[in-house]
Amino acid sequence: MGSCSKLGFSRYKTLRSIILPRALRKILVPMLGQFVTCLKDTSFLQVVGTSELMMNTIIMGKFKYSYQVIVLYALTALI
Repeated sequence: MGSCSKLGFSRYKTLRSIILPRALRKILVPMLGQFVTCLKDTSFLQVVGTSELMMNTIIMGKFKYSYQVIVLYALTALI
């Protein structure tokens, strides 16, 4: 900040020209890595969750009447 004020930059111009580009470069890679990890975890959990729901629907369908099995499959499909 001190060298920018000596060069005649205002506070706004210092933030816009020097500080923000450096900060963005520094945080962009970790944020992108966090986004990719979150996306992979969400996709994995969706696949596991869907298979678990279908398995539970099949198990519950063995003990219920046939019209209730259709309702269970419809609810599983909606989720």
